[in-house]
Amino acid sequence: MGLRHAFWGRITAGENPDRIQEIAAAGGHPSATRAGRPDDDIREMLQAERLVECIEAEVWGGVGDLQTFLSVYAAACAQSGVAPLDLTDRQLQLIRSRIAILKAAWSSGRYEFDFG
Repeated sequence: MGLRHAFWGRITAGENPDRIQEIAAAGGHPSATRAGRPDDDIREMLQAERLVECIEAEVWGGVGDLQTFLSVYAAACAQSGVAPLDLTDRQLQLIRSRIAILKAAWSSGRYEFDFG
């Protein structure tokens, strides 16, 4: 998704996870004690986290329609003070298909994944 400033983008760029946590806390991450609008530096982290939470909900409760997903995602982002990512149906379908592959492999005891 090209999120260079979200958690995994920062890890790929060589940042230490502890440092990422410090950046998130200093930037107004909702789990930090500081309230208010988050800094732009952590915007992608929050957008990605809210997306992951919505995907987790689908894994636990079943896949819904695109508009419902986008509505829930937008509400989650609003609670964190950030705009949602502009997700396309194609992107969401790709994410869902990869999650289905991971879920099936994990359930069968296989821990190596091939996304084709």
